[in-house]
Amino acid sequence: KINLGEDNLKFMLTQGKGLGRYVGLNVAHGAVLNGDELDAIDSTSGFVAYQHKWTSQWRSTFLYSFFSADNNTDL
Repeated sequence: KINLGEDNLKFMLTQGKGLGRYVGLNVAHGAVLNGDELDAIDSTSGFVAYQHKWTSQWRSTFLYSFFSADNNTDL
């Protein structure tokens, strides 16, 4: 979080193998069974948000988020 006076900017980036179940509500699997082995699925997710305070009772947040998983459809 970066404070910009009364406003703020928030951001996050998450990337790794086997993280699917920990991002959102189980958006993607963490791994798939390939024969006798588990293959971890690569995933990347994040967001950027800007919050503007209009008054002491009103504020707006503009947010962009994304998620990408390298699902092997053959498995």
